[in-house]
Amino acid sequence: MRTLLCLLFIAAASTLALAAQAPTLKADHLPEMEKQALQVEKDWNEAVKSQNRAKIERFCAADFVLTDDEGKLSDLPKYLDATVHHLKINSYTLSELAAKLYGDTAVVTGHWKGTVTVDGEDSEGLYGFTDTFVRRDGRWWAIASQMSAIPAK
Repeated sequence: MRTLLCLLFIAAASTLALAAQAPTLKADHLPEMEKQALQVEKDWNEAVKSQNRAKIERFCAADFVLTDDEGKLSDLPKYLDATVHHLKINSYTLSELAAKLYGDTAVVTGHWKGTVTVDGEDSEGLYGFTDTFVRRDGRWWAIASQMSAIPAK
């Protein structure tokens, strides 16, 4: 019985030791992966500004979904239609960007401030956003985006 308890203790201690080391091993790659996720965010915004459907599609997974500032959901075809045919970004800035990694998933948060023309009507605004990316086939793909309007002070 004592031998069995010792073996169980050793197995448990080994498992805990390996679990404690795993984040350290992965941490070596986190800064570079976070940089990649932030760069994808910036490049995706530039693609949307260009209104080039092919460029935008390079960033969005087929199962992409957007939740806009009014709570409306858009799948990829609706999102592409809106960004290519109805939305013109005149200028924008990104701020307070941060990326968190969870295995092959990256969550990027930040603020987007800009001026746009939507169906001929000009407006400007400040939005908080959360974009979720998944690493598939060696690339980051946007799978979800959520934005919230930040009221002017």
